[in-house]
Amino acid sequence: GNGVSFAPFPFVHLLPDSPVASAMTEEERCLSWYSQSDIGSFKDEVRVFGRCIRRQMREGDEVTDQEGETNPQQSLYAIITEQEGCTRGIETRVWPERQRKKNAAVRAVLESQNRLR
Repeated sequence: GNGVSFAPFPFVHLLPDSPVASAMTEEERCLSWYSQSDIGSFKDEVRVFGRCIRRQMREGDEVTDQEGETNPQQSLYAIITEQEGCTRGIETRVWPERQRKKNAAVRAVLESQNRLR
């Protein structure tokens, strides 16, 4: 059927400069991963950056293209360039409509899975 399938032989990527986990000390393993506080800081930064971009989009002047048409993507690009940031991976924080669409898609998939059971 249409179930999940995996390749018969896994493809392993080796990083030549990184020792295997079994050869690391506990301290080396801990230093190889982000700490919970690092992850919390990343999330906080994304939250603040998303709010800042949305506020500037609401308050800022809209940028028009050469034909005089309003271009929200160009406006956002100008804001991001000014702040030396990037929205790659945080689109749902910047565009609430994307968050709604993502949530609707997740709900639809989960409902479909429940019907199949």
